[in-house]
Amino acid sequence: MRRTFVFVVLLLCCAAESRALTVSEVIDRVETRYASTDCQSRFYQESTLKAMDVTDTAAGRVYFKKPNMMRWDYETPDRHTIVTDGKRLWMYRPDEAQVMVGQADDYFGDGEGLSFLADISVLRSRFDISFASSEEKERKHHLLLLTPRIASPNLSTLYLWVSVDTFDIVRSKVVNSFGDTTTITFGNIQFSRGLKPSFFVFDIPKGTEVIKMDTNDTGW
Repeated sequence: MRRTFVFVVLLLCCAAESRALTVSEVIDRVETRYASTDCQSRFYQESTLKAMDVTDTAAGRVYFKKPNMMRWDYETPDRHTIVTDGKRLWMYRPDEAQVMVGQADDYFGDGEGLSFLADISVLRSRFDISFASSEEKERKHHLLLLTPRIASPNLSTLYLWVSVDTFDIVRSKVVNSFGDTTTITFGNIQFSRGLKPSFFVFDIPKGTEVIKMDTNDTGW
C-alpha cells in the first residue's frame, strides 16, 4: 500500500513538472535569464533572398549590454563590425578602410537587427507573442512567433527558439515583407562578463574613410 502511495505521488510530481508553460511564463523566464548587464556569444548567420533564391552565410561573435548597446564582429566571409552605443552607429570594414556612421534609432527601431537582445524587456511592448503552430516545434525548444505591433518592411515576422533547459535564445529567424529571411544561431552564450560601455564606442582608425549614412536607408 505504501509503495502504491509513493508511486502515485511521484506520478503527480512528474505531471506537475511536465505541465506546459504558457507564453507569458516562457517570456518571464527569458527575461530572468537575460536580466544580467551584458551577454555575448558566437553566432552563425544564414540570409536568403527569396526572389533570387540566393543564400549567404556568415559567422562571428556578438555582444550585448544594457541599455541598447550592441557589437557584431563578423569574421567570415568578410571581416566587418557593426557597433552601437545605443545612440550612434558605426559599420566598419577594415579591408576597405571605410566606416559608415549614423544614428542607431534609424537602423534598429522597433526591434530590428535583434536590438531587443540588448534589453529583453521590450519584447512584450513591441511584439504580439504566441507559440508558433508549425511542424518546426521541437522538444528541446519553445518556438515563439512574434509579430511587431508597428509595421516595418524590414521586420514582418520574428521567430525565437528558446531552450527548455536554460531559457537561452539559441536561434532567431527574421522574415521581412518580401519573404527574405535571416536566421542566426547562437552558441557558447555567456552572461555578465563585465563588458565596459567603451567597448561599444568605435574608435575610428586614422586614415579611415568616413561616410555618413542616409537615414532613409534603414535596416541591415
